[in-house]
This record gives sequence, C-alpha cells and structure tokens, in this order.
Amino acid sequence: MGPEQRPAPPRFTCADYRQWAGDERFEWIEGLPYAMAPAPGRKHQGVLGEV
Repeated sequence: MGPEQRPAPPRFTCADYRQWAGDERFEWIEGLPYAMAPAPGRKHQGVLGEV
C-alpha cells in the first residue's frame, strides 16, 4: 500500500486577499497565507538594544 497523499492546500489570488476582512496581518507567499506575529513592544526592543 502506498503512502497517503494529502490534497494540495487551496491557493488564493490577490483578489481573494483584498476581500479578507479583519485586522489580522498575513504574509501572502505563492498564493498561501501565513499569519504574521504582532510587532515587538518597546520593552522587547529596549532589551534587544542592550544586548
């Protein structure tokens, strides 16, 4: 018995991306959306500056 094949994830177009509602930020790479982490806070940036 061969390995199971998963269906390919759906690809999105630029028109699809423009219709997404909400404040969530995404990176859109080759038709696949990736959720982006929020920007680091001031305290985090201060600590990194000390390092």
